Amino acid sequence: MKSADSLWPFALTVGTSDHPKDGACLMSVVSWLVYGDLSDQPACVSEVVGEVARHVNDLLPDYRRQALKAYIPRLIDTNDGESIERARLCFIHEYIIEELFPLGLDAAGLDFLIPVLRRVAPNHVIRLKPYIDEIVGQALRDPSWPEAAMTILQNRIECGLWVQSSTAAPETIGSVLESIALAMALKPRMVSQFYDGLVDMLDGVLLIGRSGMRQIDHAVAEERIQAFAEAA
Repeated sequence: MKSADSLWPFALTVGTSDHPKDGACLMSVVSWLVYGDLSDQPACVSEVVGEVARHVNDLLPDYRRQALKAYIPRLIDTNDGESIERARLCFIHEYIIEELFPLGLDAAGLDFLIPVLRRVAPNHVIRLKPYIDEIVGQALRDPSWPEAAMTILQNRIECGLWVQSSTAAPETIGSVLESIALAMALKPRMVSQFYDGLVDMLDGVLLIGRSGMRQIDHAVAEERIQAFAEAA
């Protein structure tokens, strides 16, 4: 079995890129190895899994991001149909509410709201709105929060956090995770817990449905790695 570094010998980077000289994030690496192009939405990865993977990649610091190379084979062929996608989305909502959002509340000095959160929002991220409003209020009273960060956070809440129906869309996941990441800036000593939680969430969602069913053709992968190196 090949090591993660031999499967992808370059550093994983943040965000999407159009050319190898700009690097590649986790999802773009999957796309490059499977299809030979840079896309952060390769067809072989489920929509929910892809949304989680993109944000875990971007929210982790560089030294932790590189460990995500081990997930490259597991992301391939995770498209399983609507019922599995709903199960994955339900898992993500519950995980955020039970594990990650309480970290954001604690960091914002609102830990007293954690039991309430778990009681009223068992499986719908949409119900997090009043608690994110609380975090916004707390952050606005804290001068250490940069104005730009608060603008981003409020835009996430106003534009992307919830929908009219009772089930949040997959893209809502990123809005909530980014909001929690901003809250973690209030208590840096807790941030490693947040990073651990992100990785555990990716592990958990990959346990639902199929994962890594298609074997990577290593001869093809080596050719594409060489092409990536030459283009970079």
